[in-house]
Amino acid sequence: MLLPIMFLLLFSCKKDEDLKLYTQRIREFYDATESNLNPNVKGILVVQLNGGCSGCTGTGLSFIKENYNSPNANFIVSNWGSKMIKLKLGNEKLFMSSQILKDGQQIAVKLGLINTFPVIYYLKNGIVVEKIILDAENIYEELAEFKLRITRDIK
Repeated sequence: MLLPIMFLLLFSCKKDEDLKLYTQRIREFYDATESNLNPNVKGILVVQLNGGCSGCTGTGLSFIKENYNSPNANFIVSNWGSKMIKLKLGNEKLFMSSQILKDGQQIAVKLGLINTFPVIYYLKNGIVVEKIILDAENIYEELAEFKLRITRDIK
């Protein structure tokens, strides 16, 4: 009986440490890109171009295109300088949006915030409380949930 409880406590401590590490890395990203993390941001979607899953990347970019003006979200697009972004987004307003953080130096990749698949980080008061890696099996469901969370309380 005691062994399962100890395992559960150990696992939850490890998860808390991971979330603290991602909070630190997100702050490092904002510092490195000279961006400001709004404490009201509820979530961050990170998408990597040219190096990630192309289907998931395309879906993530489409989501950004539809939701880039949400004050409760930030969007990090790693490898911003690629031609693909200009073709996929093609909207001048998107290029000027302060909600989209343009990561031309792939800092998010170097900090381990993203690998192959897009990632959602949910935040509360600037602290990461949940990390979800998007893949072909969960991307539509998770992006729908992300949209619900970032549009809640907007009038």
